[in-house]
Amino acid sequence: MTDEAFQKWQRGKYATALANLMPGTRDAGLVTVTLYGRQAGMTPQELYDDIMANAPGDRRPDPAAVRRAIEHATRTVELGGKRDYAANNPPALTPYKFRREPTAAEKREAARKALPPEMRGTVARLVIEGRGATSKTLRGMSPTPIPTAPAEQAAAHLLAIGADWRWQTWAGTIGAAGKRGGICGAASLADTIRAGLSEIPTHISLNPLTGKEGRTKDGLPSFDCAATVAAFPFALLEFDDLPLPDQCALFAAAIRSELIRVVSLVFSGGKSIHGVVLIDESHDRRPKTLPPTRQLREDRNDEDERKWKDEWRKLRRLFASSDNPAERIDLAPTLNPAIHTRLAGAYRPEKQRRQTLLYLDADLARRELELF
Repeated sequence: MTDEAFQKWQRGKYATALANLMPGTRDAGLVTVTLYGRQAGMTPQELYDDIMANAPGDRRPDPAAVRRAIEHATRTVELGGKRDYAANNPPALTPYKFRREPTAAEKREAARKALPPEMRGTVARLVIEGRGATSKTLRGMSPTPIPTAPAEQAAAHLLAIGADWRWQTWAGTIGAAGKRGGICGAASLADTIRAGLSEIPTHISLNPLTGKEGRTKDGLPSFDCAATVAAFPFALLEFDDLPLPDQCALFAAAIRSELIRVVSLVFSGGKSIHGVVLIDESHDRRPKTLPPTRQLREDRNDEDERKWKDEWRKLRRLFASSDNPAERIDLAPTLNPAIHTRLAGAYRPEKQRRQTLLYLDADLARRELELF
């Protein structure tokens, strides 16, 4: 077999091995994949870039693990495979220097520079336009009157973004001990909180859940993961690196200008305001008549997922575009439809403060989603 034929054969084996890497366990097969790649004549950098770009599944391989596997494959190929070397006289091999991956900040900066100039300062512009707004300003702008009692705030917040009895909600606490909570109906939880029969959980699921078991990206069973999201009506905006007065100003200006459709604003009791905004959902997913009692909507389809990703891409372009790195949206909530948001009225022991409802437009969510 000629060298060219051998490399072509190895390239085919490499492609098959790369396609068979599984999410959550893919790093275990990196040694085989990288060995086939090096034998196919790929340079270490070409191999690294191809694996990081084309590994299947939702999880990227660990960059350090990929580099270690490539270095091992390079050593094996260049030194002729497995051999017994003298302990005191091993063959020399110059370590390969991989091109440094850009940091998250560098990636954000590159994305910002690719935007049209008029979009690069949206956050800064809104902060200037809303300068002087406070939490009292936001409560005064609220279409739905803000209740005083924490339990009433929690119930109102639940009923606005927790959908209705056809869907389920995850509710619980996320802290040092991990996530503790369960799946329930938003209306029933609101009733038990009002009656004093349940503590107010610190977090609830942002988007409604099917109530059925699904699988996480790692293949673990879960009732609260991206696979169990029933629909994508809401998005979560956070600006943790902005001072609280600037966050108040930003949301006040955004509401006045109708740049986004804000359903609720909740002060976290810490350093941020959680803004729940309504985004366009696929129209064929909106039921026009109420189904039989306790009947869930049909499973979401590919069109729903595409629409959700498109809408979040627009929000990222709009709010991740400031010249100041501190004036950009937190990207983590934009990548997971099953993200949790803070529930109004809950007490945070570690902060010794209560999460407070600042703004609520319950009619907006009900009208647009045709719920009640």
